[in-house]
Amino acid sequence: MAAAVTVVVGSTFFIARTPGGFAPAKSMLAQVGVVVGVAPNPYNTLNAQLSQEKTQLDMEAADLASQKAALASQAAKGSPASSSAVPWYLMVAVGIAAFFVGLSFHLGARRERMERGMGQGKETPTAA
Repeated sequence: MAAAVTVVVGSTFFIARTPGGFAPAKSMLAQVGVVVGVAPNPYNTLNAQLSQEKTQLDMEAADLASQKAALASQAAKGSPASSSAVPWYLMVAVGIAAFFVGLSFHLGARRERMERGMGQGKETPTAA
């Protein structure tokens, strides 16, 4: 009981000595937590960097997904440039190859005829 009386008397003495009495509760609450925080260090800055990179990667993934969807819809429509161009290129290549095979055959047959024609009328000279 004596302790309680000492606390009450001490509190009253303290309040009386304070120039403005007790400070209002709002001003006391405003001072709480003003200097709360952790100084920047490699760990908490690394976490901020990782979260920033994660948001950037999420945005890039969304862009890639939209591009993939656009390409899929374009492929579903059957774009004429990609699907019908391959057979035409193949036909042109086969045609060029056939032309060169025919030209080779023609020139070989012509050379053979020329060699046969020259060899029939010509006799080989003999040494005397």
